[in-house]
Amino acid sequence: MLTILLPVSVTEEEISEIASQADAAAKSLGVQIVGGHTEITDIVTQPVVSATALGRKMKEKTKEGLDQKTVSGDIIIVTKQLAMEGTAIAAERCERRLLSFMTEDEISRAKAMLDHISVVKEGVIAGRIGVKAMHDITEGGVLGAVWEICTHCGAGAEIHAAALPFDPVTLALCAFLDLDPMRLISSGSMLMVVSKEKLSVLSAALSNAGIPANIIGRIETPEKGIEIAMKNGELEKVCPPGPDEIYRI
Repeated sequence: MLTILLPVSVTEEEISEIASQADAAAKSLGVQIVGGHTEITDIVTQPVVSATALGRKMKEKTKEGLDQKTVSGDIIIVTKQLAMEGTAIAAERCERRLLSFMTEDEISRAKAMLDHISVVKEGVIAGRIGVKAMHDITEGGVLGAVWEICTHCGAGAEIHAAALPFDPVTLALCAFLDLDPMRLISSGSMLMVVSKEKLSVLSAALSNAGIPANIIGRIETPEKGIEIAMKNGELEKVCPPGPDEIYRI
């Protein structure tokens, strides 16, 4: 179900484009748009779309996977590359500034990252194999997602900055705009906590589906807290997420 709020300046062509894109996305996922609400209002200055998805679980399915409790030593992985959505948004908003620092091809590559922000495929794979937790990495970036999932599970964690997968274009863009890529919106990447026993099975399934995955750390005891080992070897506490870095541009 979609709630669509549109500014008074919206055109029929723009409304048609939103509807067509929503229809195409629904068909690609095998779901139906069953209702919602559309309104033109001066409250918004650009289109705002809110989606509510409903699903059912078969009764005969046994409880597994996400119902398991995380324990010290469980592995934390992320899929694809981090900060893709943030990179794409920043490239669109700051294109003129970036042209003095990046090539047109690099900017185009940054914008194209917006085409890869679905995590449905890896979510289905992880659900089938049975991971202990998963979280699509959105506002607050990878560190925000780690903090949220550990707080929810009542666990600590140690993350390794050197293991975080960033596209070189993302790192260059963030350096120029003075953004922290670890706190930049990262739709398109899924954070998963998996037991050591299931790690190889999960890694193989993701690889067979063409989804890159990287180990970025491990679950620790709650007493240890949530920390990140920086590239210089120092350990830093991971704080609760604040406003996403994208709001600084």
